[in-house]
Amino acid sequence: MVGCGGPRKNLRKADRELSDGEALRAARLYDSVRRDHPDIPAAWSGSARAWLTLDDGERALTSAEGASARDADGAAVLLARAHVLVGRGATAREALSSAALRDTTLAGPLAEAHLAAGDAAAAESVLGALASPGPWEEALHGWAIWRAGGSDACPAAIDRSRTAGAAADAAEASKPLALAAATLQACDDADSAATFADRARLFRTVEVDELQVPAQRRREAGDVEGSARLLSQAEQFFPDDGYLPRELGVSWLAADEPALAEAALLRALPRYPFEQDPVKHDTVVGGRGIEREERQPLVEDLWRSIAMARAAQGDAAGSAAAHERAALAAEAGHDRWVEVARAWLDARQGGPAEAAARQAIAKDEAPGDAWLVLALAGRQQRDLGKAMGAAREAWKRMPGDIETAEVLADAALATGDADTARRVCETALADPQNRLHPLATRLQALLTQAQ
Repeated sequence: MVGCGGPRKNLRKADRELSDGEALRAARLYDSVRRDHPDIPAAWSGSARAWLTLDDGERALTSAEGASARDADGAAVLLARAHVLVGRGATAREALSSAALRDTTLAGPLAEAHLAAGDAAAAESVLGALASPGPWEEALHGWAIWRAGGSDACPAAIDRSRTAGAAADAAEASKPLALAAATLQACDDADSAATFADRARLFRTVEVDELQVPAQRRREAGDVEGSARLLSQAEQFFPDDGYLPRELGVSWLAADEPALAEAALLRALPRYPFEQDPVKHDTVVGGRGIEREERQPLVEDLWRSIAMARAAQGDAAGSAAAHERAALAAEAGHDRWVEVARAWLDARQGGPAEAAARQAIAKDEAPGDAWLVLALAGRQQRDLGKAMGAAREAWKRMPGDIETAEVLADAALATGDADTARRVCETALADPQNRLHPLATRLQALLTQAQ
């Protein structure tokens, strides 16, 4: 109980401010009281409610923990809601589930907790049971339908998202509009997505950091779904910002959604600060407030992420192409071009592998690894002369290397040079370490053929 008029008066004023929609003023008043009178539970719980209204998870969590330690009314629910905002929603499901039976306003946080735990179907069920959902619950429901059912569920997700967008017509509805637009974009309803995104920007009350920073915190805490959802909203608010779809792509990769990741990363390419053509091999230049030296590593990293997303989808050729774009952006040296050449080999693309190997040799012809990759590319193209010549160069630089021995012996036997095949096989197999190599059996078979 408040022991003097000052704290009691400030708490009443803070309650009025929060009721009138002035959450920031309320939060500051509650925090002032709890600093001066830390034994008052209502100051801690009021502060938690205000910061939750402002979507400030870190401050809300601090106050909710204080409220819980002081046995404030409703502290368990406040703590659970704060956990949702900081990316620990999976741990909040039990507390929110029981509370939501009594308070339907908790359906949204409970749905977010289910999504954080990877249970989109449960989130869909909670939101679908609401008799009179608001714009936010409608928008979140559309998102949950899409996440639970993927593209097959898009008709239902589109319907729910359009309903949310139609109901959102005030400044406090900017976030539901943005989330509805993001779901519609994911379901390829471009016209409706653009309409709702335009309205979301008209009513926007948040700055980019107010979504981007919490999204990063959620991803770091393990809630990659929540991170992707916030970044998807942010992208609707700030369509020219390339950092947002780049970060969204990273979150989708962490969520094991490589197709969604690739789509987001490709949207980042033409935007600032990357400003790259997805098809043409543009050079990386400076301009618009960022120097070329600053932009190069950003572009390189973006292409490498695209390569990862494509590889995760089994698109080896697309992944190799992205690795090549990354090397071009970085003006890479010998070693990176060898990596690119091997990526093309993995894609069974001997021509591009040869080109990348020659790039590596042009950077530095001394190491044997590029010559080896060139030999492997020649073999893939069934050009035995090319394979034999490059393998000899590799053997000069890496005598005894078992992978070089295999390709050189194979090419030598194919061209009738059994002596060379026998010599390199015996040399490589004389090394005890090579006898444990996976290629040792293959090399022994080549040696048998050569004798």
